[in-house]
Amino acid sequence: MPLFAIVAYDKTDDEAPARRRAARTAHFKRMTNAVKRKLIHFAGSMIADDGTMKCSIVICDFPERAQLDQWISEEPYVMNGAWDRIEVAPLFSAVENGEITQSWLKLMEAHISNS
Repeated sequence: MPLFAIVAYDKTDDEAPARRRAARTAHFKRMTNAVKRKLIHFAGSMIADDGTMKCSIVICDFPERAQLDQWISEEPYVMNGAWDRIEVAPLFSAVENGEITQSWLKLMEAHISNS
């Protein structure tokens, strides 16, 4: 399955942290289920200098983009308005588990031979 990167930026209005807190339990339950199904490889938050959540980052593995888009649309942080802008893109993995991937080595080999 292809890897995708999700970067979901939090809204910055005064009520945004409360909306995030209100949806947190449902979000964690949903993410735990996705981890058990091997859909999520990494998830975390970028923290702003003032200690607030800036955005969420998820590396996931969905069979196709339409399924991922549906999954995002049902995300509690989307449904309650905690997230503002969401970027999604296919991800090429160069390093996994502390090891350079074979795909990256093949890409570099092709690049070097074409130079």
